Amino acid sequence: MESLKPKFTLPNLPVTDQFVIWVRYKKSFPTDLNAVKNLADSLAANLNLNIVKSSSHLFNPGGITHVAILSQSHLVIHTWPEQNVLRIDLITCQTLDRNLVEVVLCKLFPEQELTWNGTM
Repeated sequence: MESLKPKFTLPNLPVTDQFVIWVRYKKSFPTDLNAVKNLADSLAANLNLNIVKSSSHLFNPGGITHVAILSQSHLVIHTWPEQNVLRIDLITCQTLDRNLVEVVLCKLFPEQELTWNGTM
């Protein structure tokens, strides 16, 4: 197997931050589209991110994927209601303060279990 070393480098790569957050709900799982949209809107607003456009897909029998295009990159929320779990994928083209992100997440999900890029 060939080594996973980069084949090339690019000068002046843009700054990007990526956050992957798993949320296991103990109660009040967001099963409707408006609740998921509100989560995305609140997360973006609390992190001073600007939503340019958004789109959603409802899965049968359940589950929602909501995508928000940000002026800074994108935010995606996927739900698995049968497991009371949702996943947040946030990528920004600017540095975000990890402590601020953690404070905002704890504010938005006060009674839920959070796993952040593997641990939290």
